[in-house]
Amino acid sequence: EAALEVLKSIEKEGLTPTRVSYNAAMSALTRNGRWREALSMFDSVFSQTERNKVAARSLRPDTVTFSTAISACAKGGEWQRAMNMYHEMEAQGIEPNEFTFAALITACEKGGQVSKAFEVFERMQARGIVGNVYTFTAAISSCEKLGDWQRALKLLEEMIAKGIQPNLQAYSAAISACEKAAEARPALGLLERMTNEKIKPDIIVYSAVMAACGKAGLWEPAARIFQKMKREGLTPDVVAYSTLIQAYQRAGEWSRALEVFQLMEKAGVRPNVIAYTEAIAACAKAGEWRRSLGLLERMKADKLRPDAVAYNFVISALSRGGQWDAGLTLLQMLEEDEAQPNISTYCTVIKACGDNGQWEKAL
Repeated sequence: EAALEVLKSIEKEGLTPTRVSYNAAMSALTRNGRWREALSMFDSVFSQTERNKVAARSLRPDTVTFSTAISACAKGGEWQRAMNMYHEMEAQGIEPNEFTFAALITACEKGGQVSKAFEVFERMQARGIVGNVYTFTAAISSCEKLGDWQRALKLLEEMIAKGIQPNLQAYSAAISACEKAAEARPALGLLERMTNEKIKPDIIVYSAVMAACGKAGLWEPAARIFQKMKREGLTPDVVAYSTLIQAYQRAGEWSRALEVFQLMEKAGVRPNVIAYTEAIAACAKAGEWRRSLGLLERMKADKLRPDAVAYNFVISALSRGGQWDAGLTLLQMLEEDEAQPNISTYCTVIKACGDNGQWEKAL
């Protein structure tokens, strides 16, 4: 806002704002989420200036101008517009720098063009530009979207070899790539490296490492990380609690999952749909149909809408407990709740009826 006020005061005094003034204003707008206004300023001042060739030389765009405009595109996921600006930049003979490429890679990644993001990164290196922490972080983030954890780790090592110190965001992106691939060991290794390098992990990093452990069936490391996070003074949020519950659920540790669910409530953290569903799944898989049914009822009492997955777990538990009629009732409730039953739902109900000799009900 301060940058915009200065710009207005300059214009009010009858003076012509310089390129530096406009660059600062565009940057301020972008940082505050007003990327559309930043791009509008670029179009009205710089693009028009370039087309008409009537403004002073000081108002012609430079590397900072284009980099800032491409950053605005990145904020809005406008990857095509960002690429067009880059090509326009080249056509005008303006050299891009690390920040230009970082913004361009981010724009492609946020626009869902992950392969294009890597092309841009490779183009940067082909131009002899080493890159900086932002370009490498953007490239690693693209690896996360692809689930290519090995390439993410390779990029992390490459930036270190080039003397670029990874920051929290770079490590977070690499750990998330490992988490998506259920690669717990590399994720744990990266967390340890962060600690050694005095980079304090945030709750997102801790949750991602716990999720990686949970997916790999390693509930004990997940539990240790949860406790470490608390010792570091971080307050677990609903995502962290849900992630630990899921780790216990996947390992068949239903009582531990339920204990964490209860601790979450005592801590004043309101369970969400994921937390409830994971707790329900943990109890259902252990045949604890009363507990899973109770959690489903509490979930609804908390004004949360269970999906077919939650219903399926409870119906399956009821089936194994010989409660086929309750399973049929739940199927009816699911439809009344406007939750869409899936093939698994009907198969579970049919199996429940069949296992209990109720073939007519199944048909």
